[in-house]
Amino acid sequence: MRKENHESGKPERGVKEDSYFSLNTPENAVTKLTVQILLENGTPTVSAEIEGMSRSLILDTGSNISIMQPGISRSNVQVTTLETYVVTGDVLDVRGKQPVTFLLNGSEFTHFFVLGSQPTKSAGLLGTDFMDRLGAKIEFECGKILLTDINRVPQENGVSSTGHVAFTVFPKGEAGRSP
Repeated sequence: MRKENHESGKPERGVKEDSYFSLNTPENAVTKLTVQILLENGTPTVSAEIEGMSRSLILDTGSNISIMQPGISRSNVQVTTLETYVVTGDVLDVRGKQPVTFLLNGSEFTHFFVLGSQPTKSAGLLGTDFMDRLGAKIEFECGKILLTDINRVPQENGVSSTGHVAFTVFPKGEAGRSP
């Protein structure tokens, strides 16, 4: 079966109905979301609901991946060959990757997180893979993060061609650094 050309209404040649994709957004759909930034011991965090529990996620603009502490979500863990390096050059013990569904200010997101233990009480950290995808604008002076494109189609973590990524770790016990 062929699809019609949207402008002329005539069938398009070589386009099958099952290969046609269209994403419609209702006129009243929310495309922007403001989320309150909390400073926990000087570290910017957001409050997220993960599987019915209120959790804290660090906003880490120095990390190009998002990381979750093991055991926070019950979703299936997938194998990954990704090697992650902290700022010091140490390797994070990666235990896989996991799609996690969570709520930010009542809006639901599903995002892939790398699983690895971190020296923090937070459930994990949101890296630039999540923030860039949603057009995040962080306003520290106003204490908020504005997600300008929340209807964007989800993608997996953006991993470099080398399979290596880096992120920031706040040293455990250092005053004002680890929530």
